[in-house]
Amino acid sequence: MKHITRQIVADIINSRPTANFDTHWVERRVLRLHPVAFAEELLEFRTAADPLMSFSAEFSKWIGRTFTNGINKSTNGKVLSVHLGGEECGNQEWTKLNPGTPIS
Repeated sequence: MKHITRQIVADIINSRPTANFDTHWVERRVLRLHPVAFAEELLEFRTAADPLMSFSAEFSKWIGRTFTNGINKSTNGKVLSVHLGGEECGNQEWTKLNPGTPIS
């Protein structure tokens, strides 16, 4: 990610009162709280056949790589959630390793 920073996403994950969350939830929060960074990031995928799907896939991988010390893939695996295009699909669910301790 070039425009959405580790700190932006860490703050969003830390704001979640429960241990589990999915990537689509993080995307929606970034869009709401940091719309310019989100728009600039999405524009990085402008040449992809499906920019939203390409962004979402890369964003989920980036979350997994970036926060390896604070989250793991949930034992639930993929969960149904609504993506930015407004349709429901399977999406990676994550679990905070230590819900009471903020990730950084």
